[in-house]
Amino acid sequence: MARTKKWIQRAVRKPGALSEYAQRVGCLRSDGRISIPCLERYCREHRCSTTTIRRINLAKTLISLRRELDFDPCREAVG
Repeated sequence: MARTKKWIQRAVRKPGALSEYAQRVGCLRSDGRISIPCLERYCREHRCSTTTIRRINLAKTLISLRRELDFDPCREAVG
């Protein structure tokens, strides 16, 4: 259990690396957020490294986890 408890901390090896890459290829929004569809499109057109593709997939996973955590069915049902 101890190994799987903090998998997110171990998965993010170089914080900010994907943001830096997105800025370099022009897929960073004006508010500083990464545009995942833009990065996926860029990687289809150009040859991206496996590491970059894994970073994009991890970002998509973390985004979906955040959406699950932010969703509160009790609050949504009342409002």
